[in-house]
Amino acid sequence: MGKRQGPLKTLETLILPCGAAGRVLPTGHTGFKGSWLALWLLELWAEVTGLALAPDTDLSLFDQLELERRLEHRLGDIRDAALLSELVADTP
Repeated sequence: MGKRQGPLKTLETLILPCGAAGRVLPTGHTGFKGSWLALWLLELWAEVTGLALAPDTDLSLFDQLELERRLEHRLGDIRDAALLSELVADTP
């Protein structure tokens, strides 16, 4: 039986073929799961631009990890098609 990969190794398998310094646009990066994803992407040397609503708690994981200073943080709603199109166009 083969050895099972952990989540970070699986993420490396998905991201690294695209280039370790690739550009990634996760949405929902201020939530619990999105914060972990953003952190993993940063650890893999990706250039991260996130689009999300403001964190909904004072002690959010996003704030605890100080992600606002580590990635390009944009507030907005993905249902706003004009905002999303602008963000995709502005992300080289």
